Amino acid sequence: MKKIILSLSVIGLLFSCKNDQKTTDKTAETTVKTPAEKITSKVENVNVEAFKACEEADCPILEISYLTITGAHAEAINKANQQQLIDIFNSAEEDAPQHASLKDAIGSFIDDYINFKHEFPDSHAEYEANISQEVRAETAQTLLLQTNYYLFTGGAHGYGATKYTNFDKKTGKALSTKDLIKNLDAFTAYAEKEFRKKYKLSKEENINAKGFLFEDNKFALPANIGITNNKVLLVYNRYEAASYADGELTITLDKEAVKNWLNY
Repeated sequence: MKKIILSLSVIGLLFSCKNDQKTTDKTAETTVKTPAEKITSKVENVNVEAFKACEEADCPILEISYLTITGAHAEAINKANQQQLIDIFNSAEEDAPQHASLKDAIGSFIDDYINFKHEFPDSHAEYEANISQEVRAETAQTLLLQTNYYLFTGGAHGYGATKYTNFDKKTGKALSTKDLIKNLDAFTAYAEKEFRKKYKLSKEENINAKGFLFEDNKFALPANIGITNNKVLLVYNRYEAASYADGELTITLDKEAVKNWLNY
C-alpha cells in the first residue's frame, strides 16, 4: 500500500511540474516584444522623356533622383519629402505657383526654360537641375534624409545646397530645430564654442572677424541640423553664414556632449 501511495505521489508531482512548465511557457510568450516595423527606402529616378514638352523642344539638363519610404508612417514622410522637393524648384522661379506634385514643379521648370529659349534664342545659357537623396542616418527614434541639390537658371553661377530633414519615426512628422533641441540657449552656446575652435576665432573676437556673415554680428545655428546615432551635424549653406566662394561651413558635434539639450 505504501508503494502505491508513493507512486501516486510521484505521478502527481510530475503532472504538477508539467502544468507549471505550460504556465511558464505561456507567460514567456506574452512578454515577447513585437519588433518595430522596419523603414526601407527606394530610389526613384525622373526621366526627362516623360515630359511631353521635351518631345518638341530642347529641355534643360535634369538629373533627379529621390527617395520613397515604405514602413511605419511612410505616407506622412513621403508627403513631407515631396513638398520639400517641390520647394526647391519653387525657389528657382519668381512668383512660383503652388505646384500640386513634383512632376508639376519639374514641368514648370521645363516650361520656364523653353520660354527663355524662345525669348533669347541666341543665349548659350542652359538650365540645370540636379537633385539626389540618401538616408543619412536612422536612430531608434528618427530618420534623417539628406538632400543634395544644384540649380542653374542663368547668371554667374547656380546655387547648390545640402538639406537635412529629420523625421520622427513614431509619427512621420518632419522635425524643426525646436522639436530637436529642448535647450536652445545652452546648445547654441556650445555650438558657438565649437565653431570658434574650428575656424580659429578667439572668445574675444567678433564672430564675423574673419569674414563670416552672421546677422547683427551674433552667432546663430544653421537651418540644417542632422541627428545621427552618435553625432549632431550642423551645415551652413552658401550665403547663410559666409560668401558663395566660401562654400558650406560644417560643424560636427559629439552627441554625447550635447545629449542633455536634445529631445531625440
